[in-house]
Amino acid sequence: MEILKISGILVIICQIGAKHFCHAFHFRKLHSQKYISSTAGPSFHRNQRGITLLSSTPGKNPNDEETPEQREARMSLVRQLQKSYYSNSTTVSPPSPGSTLLQNVPLWRVQWTELPGYQNVLNVHEGHYTDMFQRTIAGSGESPRYFGHIYLPKGSENLGNPEYELKEGTKAPLIGTLMQITDAQLEDDGRLTVVVQALERFKVVEVEREQPYSVATVEILPDEELVDYHTQRANDFLQTLDFRQSEDVSGAALAACVAECLEYHGYEYRKVNIKEAQEGVSPLSNYDAEFLASVEREVVEDSIEFAMERYLCEPPSAESQPLQNPRIYDANEVEKLVEEWEYKVWVELDTMLGLLRRANPNPNQKQSVPVPAQMMGLLPQEPYKPWPEEFMLDTIAWKLSGGLIGTSSKSPFVRVPSFRK
Repeated sequence: MEILKISGILVIICQIGAKHFCHAFHFRKLHSQKYISSTAGPSFHRNQRGITLLSSTPGKNPNDEETPEQREARMSLVRQLQKSYYSNSTTVSPPSPGSTLLQNVPLWRVQWTELPGYQNVLNVHEGHYTDMFQRTIAGSGESPRYFGHIYLPKGSENLGNPEYELKEGTKAPLIGTLMQITDAQLEDDGRLTVVVQALERFKVVEVEREQPYSVATVEILPDEELVDYHTQRANDFLQTLDFRQSEDVSGAALAACVAECLEYHGYEYRKVNIKEAQEGVSPLSNYDAEFLASVEREVVEDSIEFAMERYLCEPPSAESQPLQNPRIYDANEVEKLVEEWEYKVWVELDTMLGLLRRANPNPNQKQSVPVPAQMMGLLPQEPYKPWPEEFMLDTIAWKLSGGLIGTSSKSPFVRVPSFRK
């Protein structure tokens, strides 16, 4: 344990400069600063053997005088120390079959929101959060690198503030977004550049700690129409079981939803790496055409049924019970309602865009359609009834087929299969 503490101290020294080490009690705040403004105070220099020593020269950071070779050597040492320091980090595992919960989820509580379907490039500079992300990255290997995003007014300033404690009755939001890290890079000044994607909504169920960053058990909250769709299916599945310990169809439906969502994450979120992100990323995640080719519906169905079976035959412990109580609808009725409302939404959107085109003061000027190309991939290919004669979006979607889309990072345009398929 002492070796790990020493390694951690060395990481701090190498990353943010020896001068910052003199302010170790405040290193989390100072980690985001390249310089420390002071009129007097200790600094460091190297002796003939290259060892950094304390100097009385005020306001001088030895890292500012490094050659590129020296900087590279220092950063190489930083990476080696970090690899050792974070080698025992644990990861957040996906929910086990039959469960909707993720445990030990590190929470990134900041002053803006993220919505499922979006992606972003983060510049992480606060010490407690660079530590959090380093642990998440080091402990995950090839598995999903999960963390949670929750809105917190004024960000880290309110961490530890009783008014924003993560519990019912405070000002703190308890609904957040499950995120995954697709790639990350440690910068020379100690910051982290992290490419992230927003996957699912969740609710905080139990808080394990609040500082230096929050860690909690969270429950995934699937879309209501998906829960409704699986409820009747779970009820039918229940009747086929010779042995069961629970008849909670609601919980089984939730477990089925989570299992299905996890199976399709690889398809719904094409992973973006640091190289692609150097020029920015598209705000919306795109579908992964290559992953779709490897998805077998039979495998997905097996995962769904296994999740329902585990929930009904080996129900979770009391503290792991899902909190939602979905309504029970006939699966065919849900499918019909979704298709009808989906059709209405697309027709109304097409009508609105037509009005915008007619209102264009320069009708001869080429005008792009203000709809994200990723969203166009959701347009049903086989609607339950034909599109209106003047409907234009279907033509636009077909023109996009086979091309590359994205405002920054480019990827193939993907048409998503119809709901009833």
